[in-house]
Amino acid sequence: MSSTLSTLTSHSSKLNIVIQVVGTRGDVQPFIAYGKVLQVFGHRVRLATHEKFCDFVMENGLEFYPLAGDPDQLTSYMVRCNGVFPTVGAILTGEVSKSRRTVSRILRSTWYSCSFDVPQQDRSLFADVIIANPPSYGHIHCAEKLGIPLHIVFTMPWSKTVEFPHPFDRSRDGQHRDERFNESSYDSIQNFVSHIRIYCMFTKMILTRIYK
Repeated sequence: MSSTLSTLTSHSSKLNIVIQVVGTRGDVQPFIAYGKVLQVFGHRVRLATHEKFCDFVMENGLEFYPLAGDPDQLTSYMVRCNGVFPTVGAILTGEVSKSRRTVSRILRSTWYSCSFDVPQQDRSLFADVIIANPPSYGHIHCAEKLGIPLHIVFTMPWSKTVEFPHPFDRSRDGQHRDERFNESSYDSIQNFVSHIRIYCMFTKMILTRIYK
């Protein structure tokens, strides 16, 4: 984060920066501090996150844009499934289908946060840079389509290591984990979240509709 912050704070042009955060208040709070520093250097900062945190964002002087999804429901799903991989019970009870619909709404709103006006406000914006946490899903696809830089930041380890497994992979909690499993868990999560579940949905739902 420090290298990106140094680049943005020393940038001679004033940028429109969209920060996309999906998660709990604990996920949102560090990005508020990040955004406030960027504002000091003259950049316009829009923090896109759940409606529940609107007051929290705006009382800290940042522009707010609503992302879809209820953070309490998202957290509850993770707890019931013990991670991101769906359980048989979640499939049978329809929770997976419900989760897919939620992700679809989140994807749509991440795209809108980069180029649409703030609802009920005449404040248009077109993003020059995206900063995002990994669970906001649409970040990399938005940046690729817009041809702008993306910096992914998270409050938990996200880069591959043999020391411990991916924080979203809890499939073997309480059991001995070897280095090979720890390392491969990062690939498993990346493939599941970014490729299987997200990319196809995003391409079909948004890009083909907007640009066809």
